Amino acid sequence: MFMATIKGFSFSFLMFCCINLQAMEFFGVIKDDTVQTIWDKIDREHVGVSNCVMNLHWHLRSAVGSLLSICKGRLMMTPERAKKEMNAIESYISSNDDVDKKDVLQKLIAQHWYVNYLIQALACNTFNELEYVTGETIDTVYNDVDEKISQRLARFKAYNMFFNKSQDWKLIDIIPQVISDIHFTVLYHSHGDVQPDSLKMSSDGKYLQATTTDKLNITQVWEMQTGKTVNELDINVEQWNRGMTYADHSHYEQAALGGYSCSPIERYRVCDKEDNYCAMVAHPYMSIDSEFFPKDVVHNSKAIILFKRPKEVSYLGQKAFDNSYTKIDELKALENSKIINDIQGFPKENLKRVIENRITELTK
Repeated sequence: MFMATIKGFSFSFLMFCCINLQAMEFFGVIKDDTVQTIWDKIDREHVGVSNCVMNLHWHLRSAVGSLLSICKGRLMMTPERAKKEMNAIESYISSNDDVDKKDVLQKLIAQHWYVNYLIQALACNTFNELEYVTGETIDTVYNDVDEKISQRLARFKAYNMFFNKSQDWKLIDIIPQVISDIHFTVLYHSHGDVQPDSLKMSSDGKYLQATTTDKLNITQVWEMQTGKTVNELDINVEQWNRGMTYADHSHYEQAALGGYSCSPIERYRVCDKEDNYCAMVAHPYMSIDSEFFPKDVVHNSKAIILFKRPKEVSYLGQKAFDNSYTKIDELKALENSKIINDIQGFPKENLKRVIENRITELTK
């Protein structure tokens, strides 16, 4: 029974490898002599395909090559070895003007499993560097441009993997349950309490306006990029878009017979058409981290919570702050890093403020 299971698994594994390899081959059939020559060299010198197998029918050679690629490229690969292997493979490509090194490498990555595994190993290593970035490493990680084309391709893949996480923020779900991030800011109406359903955003996604609840109905306008007040007469807005009402189920009350009952409360929220900004009036059931904003904000009827969708550089800056949270030297390095200058709008000011506050706290 055990041997039958092993044989069944081995057969299935072999079929899987063959199908995968053929799928990769069919979606990018090799017609380039340069790619084919390098492909053969990789099979012989890196994958370990013998001369005997090289002379077999292409499908049989593919099956053997896929198995060896998985064993060497997937199971026994380290970032250091992957870099060394890719440097060697890149050196096989001629530097002639007639040959586009990047194009050849991209074809190999798309069609050859071993090369694909090497790039994945390099990309995963870079992804880890981004995930555990600190104030001391942030400039190197973000601005490092390796001379090797293969390393740049791997880095680009890692950036996409990491920074796409910043696009996973769903404004409908996040705003404004937990406020503990540099991508939030608090706006205060200077003339009175804010009428929740008066919140509007300009059609160009640049400005936010709100009106007071009193009989004067005083309107105030903010530039959302900076979070600063602007004169309504100084801006040219063709149209103001209203928000929408939604049910917030975050409010729980103790029931008469024990336990808790959920009491949905209507809230008002406005988002821009590009889904980059979201704003709503503060309410007592928000969760605010005092590291970023005073907790009494939630009881201030003049306060508006504005959220900006993270950009690549601001998302990395927030990550570096989180990873440097307990170390003064790393926080100071982050404070003086070049990357802060690339962050736009109020997230930049928020990051500078929380870094300074954190350093002061640790110094005590």
